[in-house]
Amino acid sequence: MKRLPTSISSGALRHRIQIVAPAPTAQDASGGLSPQDRSQWSVVRECWANVEAWSGEAQLAANQFVSTATHWITIRHPRDFSPTSQNKVWFQDFTGRNRTFQIEAVLNPTETSKLLVLVCIEVNDSSN
Repeated sequence: MKRLPTSISSGALRHRIQIVAPAPTAQDASGGLSPQDRSQWSVVRECWANVEAWSGEAQLAANQFVSTATHWITIRHPRDFSPTSQNKVWFQDFTGRNRTFQIEAVLNPTETSKLLVLVCIEVNDSSN
């Protein structure tokens, strides 16, 4: 079983991510937000992180297979900002593909505010 990280070396932070929040005036025609429309989101923090796949599954829904992948994104604890489940993470992988992650939980594993683990689910078809 994989354990939550309790420390992090600077060399492990090899992925550049952006944590985004809904733009103040962003809503689509039905009053919601589109995860694919990047104009509806604004970057609140850009930082180095460690992005790791943790688990995945596929389910049949509406006669289609839907896959979900859970990731742990580890960052240094920002002193002036607290990510929440209202935020998303944008990440461009080594192939240049843009990926979007929905934050499901924010963990402070040692309760010392040195690092945070963002438990995220990758948004399907996030290759915009």
